[in-house]
Amino acid sequence: MEYNKIELPNRLRPVVEAVKGVDITLFEGSDKDSVTLLTTIPLMFMDDKNSHCGVFSKGYSINYRLVSKLASTYDIRYRYNLGRGFTSQEGGTLQYYVTPHKTSVQECTAGLQLTFIGVHNAGGFDGDSVGCLMSRLRSQGKYPSSMLLNYDEQVYNYHSVLSDWYYDKEGNVIPERKGKVRYFIIKEDRYITGTEEELRIKYPELCYIHNPVNDEVVYNKPMSYTFVKVSND
Repeated sequence: MEYNKIELPNRLRPVVEAVKGVDITLFEGSDKDSVTLLTTIPLMFMDDKNSHCGVFSKGYSINYRLVSKLASTYDIRYRYNLGRGFTSQEGGTLQYYVTPHKTSVQECTAGLQLTFIGVHNAGGFDGDSVGCLMSRLRSQGKYPSSMLLNYDEQVYNYHSVLSDWYYDKEGNVIPERKGKVRYFIIKEDRYITGTEEELRIKYPELCYIHNPVNDEVVYNKPMSYTFVKVSND
């Protein structure tokens, strides 16, 4: 798959490659790096009229001047959408959602079908909200759907079940596991992780779905994810 080319510092390239390769990317890094990634990565998808991207945050305002500069650098012509997003010349869209604490993610994402979802400071969103966003990963364009969740510190909240495998007991990232691809399913609101084969064998009722239209059993592949930590060293 050939994505629209973007330029980022080498230390951030692993995040970009992860977004291209898995469904969900957990990213631990600084607020500055998060802003850079969430204003740059969506540009990879903007050359496709059927690609629609959304960046979500609580109490966070996107830097429109930076986005304008990036779009100019990558020769992406766009127009503003009501002051909160852009549409490229090709028709790809990028919308920013600053979610007030009294407004649920379910309310502001009703009906959305997104190619890319970015979440700034995902620790500010509860598990139901992130689960709702995952359900909006329904790409209608040439690019597969992907999601980037940013955390500014080790993930100890509802997503710890996803990230724990990457850390040792002292809270340090295990070097040889960083960037490795894992898989998960959700059963009774619980995240269950493992290899694709482990999940397929242990939970066939979730991985194999009967399609009554043609009376066939189809494989419902577990979602893939990975973890990337970026330091400023």
